[in-house]
Amino acid sequence: MPSLLAQLLELGHFLPAFIGFTIAVFAICLAWINYSWLASAYDNDDIFFRVATMVEMLGVLILALGLPALFHSLDEGDHVDNGVVVAGYVVMRVAT
Repeated sequence: MPSLLAQLLELGHFLPAFIGFTIAVFAICLAWINYSWLASAYDNDDIFFRVATMVEMLGVLILALGLPALFHSLDEGDHVDNGVVVAGYVVMRVAT
């Protein structure tokens, strides 16, 4: 994400860089807050917790794969291509 932000800032596209960064940080922070709640609510040796952790990690990977398309679509200005980012966020929410 920092390299995507830096590329847009280098080109002088400040608004798409700010919007993309804000969307990415918001999704990641919400996922982290929800995972922190999950970690404090359940026992760490519980099978549910271990499965939920794996699902959270899968969701983060999916979200990260969607960030380049999100930044590129914001830079182009036609539409916001956030389908993969939203799918990753939904997967993370399923775990909590």
